[in-house]
Amino acid sequence: MKTRVALLTFHRSLNYGAVCQTYATCRLLNELGCEPILIDLRIDEPYSPMQRLLGLLRTFRFARFRRRHYPASTRRYRTVAELRADPPAADIYLVGSDQTWNPLITRELTDAFWLDFGPDTTKRVGFSASFGQDTWPVDDMAQTAKLKTLALRFAAVSIRETGGVTLCRDLFGIDAVQTLDPTLLIDNFDELTGPIAPRHHIASYKFIGSPDYYACLKELERAYGKPVEILGRLRPVPGFRYRYPQSVARWIESIAAADLVLTDSFHGVAVSIMYRRNFVAFVGDDRRIGRIRSLLVQLGLEERLYVGRPVDTKRIQKLCDTPIDYEAVGRRLARMQDASLAFLRRMVDRA
Repeated sequence: MKTRVALLTFHRSLNYGAVCQTYATCRLLNELGCEPILIDLRIDEPYSPMQRLLGLLRTFRFARFRRRHYPASTRRYRTVAELRADPPAADIYLVGSDQTWNPLITRELTDAFWLDFGPDTTKRVGFSASFGQDTWPVDDMAQTAKLKTLALRFAAVSIRETGGVTLCRDLFGIDAVQTLDPTLLIDNFDELTGPIAPRHHIASYKFIGSPDYYACLKELERAYGKPVEILGRLRPVPGFRYRYPQSVARWIESIAAADLVLTDSFHGVAVSIMYRRNFVAFVGDDRRIGRIRSLLVQLGLEERLYVGRPVDTKRIQKLCDTPIDYEAVGRRLARMQDASLAFLRRMVDRA
């Protein structure tokens, strides 16, 4: 009989990275001979009525992706109390990856993401979970103490960022190990995209734009003679190639087929590395820089992180002109992949 793993993550988010990491985690569990099931607890995403209207087609395409590529899910849960009253049956409760331990995102559902439900006999594992930042944003000492008690119920915890490993040790009294985001534990997304053919464009996937950033893009477009393709925005940016809404597969392909990628997204960086693209990583939210920086430091790519405002086009172009030694990166990545997969394999083998 297969080990049944109930996964709690941001599986319903209208975010390309969240969907890709959910898909990758479930694919890994299948490859390890498990039966993954998604715990259907959803984080409310605060979109305005206009954003929801503009995003209808994207919502439809994400829903179609989930139907085609996600495993079965539990009944819909709306509160932690509902989960406690009727927890899913499983051999393992698994939480991660993504920012599942960021209380600024999980808010009133935080206890659920620390697996405060189900029988004590069910094994609890954190896999590549992320706090999203290197400091703990909760001032309520009683709440933190409660989460520490919940953390001690885990059989094992792995964290995506170095700072998160430190938080686990210093704040919650658990010895966590560092593992890769699951999107970097699969070879490729060919099952979704088919073979990738180079399109020789510049891909921009940036949550936080600015006039100086778009002026930089225009200069790069002129300097390299390659069109810039804007990804992920609800509305076009005048003067640039714009494809919206991309399906999940199209988003991956747009990055994988690019000659250059500019992004402030963790998963934008991860997909760039997976497909060995030249890229520049930007700081989006200063509080969450640790997510990208930690990965880049591990892979010897910390120089690819651009820090500074306003955007200095000459500095960016110098980065773009500096090739990435993907042979060296590949050796580091392979070691990290082996360790990450070994962690997950140990957890499911001992269920």
